[in-house]
Amino acid sequence: SPFIWQDEYWTADKPQEPGQWFQIDMGAKRSFSRMLIDTRSRFADYARGYEVYVSNDGTNWGAPIAHGACTQSALRLAFPAQSARYVKLVQTGKTWHPWVIANIEVYAPIGTRTAVPAEVAETQLEPRAWTASCGPNRWYDVDIPLRPRPDENRYTATNQPQRPGHYYQVDMGEPTRFNKIEINCGRSLSDYPRGYDVQTSADGETWGKPIASGRGESITDIVFPTQTARFVRVTLTRSARYYWSLAEFKIFQPATPTTARH
Repeated sequence: SPFIWQDEYWTADKPQEPGQWFQIDMGAKRSFSRMLIDTRSRFADYARGYEVYVSNDGTNWGAPIAHGACTQSALRLAFPAQSARYVKLVQTGKTWHPWVIANIEVYAPIGTRTAVPAEVAETQLEPRAWTASCGPNRWYDVDIPLRPRPDENRYTATNQPQRPGHYYQVDMGEPTRFNKIEINCGRSLSDYPRGYDVQTSADGETWGKPIASGRGESITDIVFPTQTARFVRVTLTRSARYYWSLAEFKIFQPATPTTARH
């Protein structure tokens, strides 16, 4: 077969021609509204054109839910929420480059509660009386990430290209134990943080050293040693030509260990 797996990626192993396809079976019917298809280090071998189809039986596909031309190695797609088991990517372009896929991510619709397996010791916290603030410039609708809207086009953003010092901060109202946050840029799939620090504070004025640092993704999970604090802040540490957009900001608490009974 001309379609082969290498150690770190899948490749068509021949020049791109319309009709080449790659299919995913997610094992069960799932809801999703966004995708990321990435060639990683094979940056020139992206699909020059694409169509995306969904199916519940792997046979009947219907019309494409997304289609277009691609000009970069990371293809980020957003479309009306789908509920299906199978996803098929069809290559529609033509070039001497082979088609390579190194990573595919499929994202649930905004506002979907994170499903945590029973063996994972964490619980998503409810943002009851939480409030958010941001800076140094003025953002809009800063509470949307805490209480996502059904309309996936709703989010808050820096309103200017990313710069070190832009921050998003949450006041949980009282000291709270937590060990993970999840930030989601929603349909603006290019607007993820290129670099970040996470800090905590008891009073919103005095901030300690970062408890976590890194580079973000469309959905960024940040895990750190358990903290007890009222305030948590994510601050950008790198520049980018894109805005920083936030559609969800989730905080997770470590589960309380169960006491054995005799």
